[in-house]
Amino acid sequence: MLRGNESTYILSNKFIHEIEKRVNTLELINNEHPDERVNKVLERGGKIFDNTDIFHSGDEILKASKESLPKYSKFRFHQWHTPEQSTWLLNNVCLNKKGEFLFFTHPRLHSNWLKELDGKPLGFTQTVVTSQRGAFTLRMINSEIPYDKVKHWITKNVVPMKRYAVGNVGHIFSDNLIPVIEIMQQFGLDPDETVLMFLDEVFYREEYCKEKTSEGKCWDFVSSYEYDKKKAVEWSLKWSQMLSRFPLLQLCSYEVYNHTTFSTEKKLVHRLERAPCPLDDQIRPLRSKILEFDQLETYGSVVEEIDVCFKQIAVGVGGRSFISSGSHQRDSIISSFRKQIFKNMKISPKNEIIGSNKKLNNIIVGLHDKPLAGRHGNVIGNLAEIVDYLRIHLPQQEFARELSAKGINIEILPVKLEKLTSLEQIKLFSQLDVYISTVGSGSFYSLFMPEDSALLYSPQCNYVSRREIRRLRLAKGYLCSQPIIHYHSNMPHLNVFDLTPIVDDCAVRAGEEHNFLHPSTNDRCDPIINPQSLLKEVIKALEMRILKR
Repeated sequence: MLRGNESTYILSNKFIHEIEKRVNTLELINNEHPDERVNKVLERGGKIFDNTDIFHSGDEILKASKESLPKYSKFRFHQWHTPEQSTWLLNNVCLNKKGEFLFFTHPRLHSNWLKELDGKPLGFTQTVVTSQRGAFTLRMINSEIPYDKVKHWITKNVVPMKRYAVGNVGHIFSDNLIPVIEIMQQFGLDPDETVLMFLDEVFYREEYCKEKTSEGKCWDFVSSYEYDKKKAVEWSLKWSQMLSRFPLLQLCSYEVYNHTTFSTEKKLVHRLERAPCPLDDQIRPLRSKILEFDQLETYGSVVEEIDVCFKQIAVGVGGRSFISSGSHQRDSIISSFRKQIFKNMKISPKNEIIGSNKKLNNIIVGLHDKPLAGRHGNVIGNLAEIVDYLRIHLPQQEFARELSAKGINIEILPVKLEKLTSLEQIKLFSQLDVYISTVGSGSFYSLFMPEDSALLYSPQCNYVSRREIRRLRLAKGYLCSQPIIHYHSNMPHLNVFDLTPIVDDCAVRAGEEHNFLHPSTNDRCDPIINPQSLLKEVIKALEMRILKR
């Protein structure tokens, strides 16, 4: 790698200072309340080159500091074994309208080993690597950066990503946003100075699919992964906007309309815009998805045009799923994620000290009241019985009577997540002391519970065949497991209780039939939790919380 003065290769501090004197950072979005910024994110798709929060024109760059402008691109990387686990910090790279990232190299380096990297996967922008989707490549250009052809620069840090299963909130956290925080920490990037950039469209163009599964399905389906696409767009944008104070960027595709032949050609032009792209925009579905050119031969020159350049871009969230890769020793990343959300959304989790002179809130025990229709995974089969039992017997406990004498009551609250907005969900969980949940996305909201709170985790249960009952020497015809409890156990703010030992029985899921003689491996049943034993676990969790406070 070329050595020399650092200012030779990256945008100088002098340039940044000159720009920031003339613009008010976050001017366009910080005047709004955070709730409003998140709720309006779906309405703001389109070009944002006039947004001075993150974009600056090429003319501004040339005027600011001609002498200290970098001549070439630059990088540093962390390499483990494969591109799936590699991360790269790139300076002064550009994006053309073909959707290619351009790396400008010195002739001596280009002729040697950098030329070998041209077009090869360097890292992945999708956390769960299932195919070549998300492979990040660079097109090596043997020349200096052509400043006269660069119209726009992004001077903030940028983290690009392709979404994975974002129709499920649990996957949004564990397989998308928390890994983004991890790569920021790895390179020392300030989340308050970092922009998120989506390189995919959830409502993708099937006819332009580059890679298919063995069943003939386009691999781009993993962005929503069989979940509702409309919700996938909405939830991924809203949660991402909570993490970033800047507008979300998205690489949008447009088909080419040829005025000569009066037809749409099977060619795409890409443009970086504010999310959502026209394909993903469900609020304004009539936004044009076509770019027009007078002559077809102009297409070749148009796609080679530089759309935007980046001061600094961090690549490589591949292999960083917090579910499939585990979350061992990554508790600091989880803490940073939740703190960033709290700070951006101006939410303060409950953290009162019981027994102090401060006015204390009631203690809230939440239970996930999952809808039976269209549900994903198990529910607690006797939830209504448990709610009634806790409401009767928990206030009778000695510690509960002591709290009541101080004006602190215990509230038993069934939580219907589908009735709440994303912001309401965070605010609610920031006040919960205990949360009783089943395996599934609903349990991931425990990310936003207060310090020293408790998650009581009901297991996933399945019926098993008589042969398996004999082989495993089971006393009953079902088997329970905790496939992702390791994830929650690594949340440093939580005390996690496994409810598997107090499952009394397992009920046939409502509206489904079950063949007890020949059960399918997919025949899930809903665990019946022993109310008396659960009361003891709740008491234990609350006493731990009170003692620590």
